[in-house]
Amino acid sequence: MLLRAVVLIVCATGCPTLPAASELGEPQLLALVADPPCLGPGASSRLATLVAGPSGTLVPTRVAWSVPAGSPGALEGSSVRAAADAIPGAQLEVDVALDADDVTLHGFRTLTIGDCSNPVLAGLTVDGAPAPGTGALAVLPGSKVALDVSVDARPDAHPTVSWFTTAGTIRLYRHTPTELVVRAAPGTGALYVVYRDGNGGVAWLERAVQVTSR
Repeated sequence: MLLRAVVLIVCATGCPTLPAASELGEPQLLALVADPPCLGPGASSRLATLVAGPSGTLVPTRVAWSVPAGSPGALEGSSVRAAADAIPGAQLEVDVALDADDVTLHGFRTLTIGDCSNPVLAGLTVDGAPAPGTGALAVLPGSKVALDVSVDARPDAHPTVSWFTTAGTIRLYRHTPTELVVRAAPGTGALYVVYRDGNGGVAWLERAVQVTSR
């Protein structure tokens, strides 16, 4: 998936430090998922987005999907259907514009006419141990927490991982394993990991984070 975003910042000396993308200082479209990411001629795929910002997961107030002219498919609500005569290996592009938290975000992705599936994330590893499947992750203020994500066994060619959080700072937000440096103030936050398998497949996990008092 590719996100269309162009930001121009002009700032004089003394400008405050801007948050990194992984810190969700503003609403972002973290992932655009098609399920399945490949589809045969005449088949359909469900479309979904993951949007988050400083307050955590955001539910868009408007989601507008579109298919550019010339793409071998058509929209059916929040799904896209490949043309019956689509040629295997062809690319079907889907665009999205959505409103969340008074911000308009744009994104697009391509689906391949063929056969493939999305990856399945088995869970998170926190400080070397599997994290519980439910409930908030409890962390101490100012602590450093090792993070990793496990994927059900599959031969992914060139996978990439992106981490995002409102509970602190991710040291290497496009790497796994990585490290979360927890903020100093107690409170709640969120953690997201988006996995892309390099073949069009996308999956994500999101977990609440509880920064406890010492």
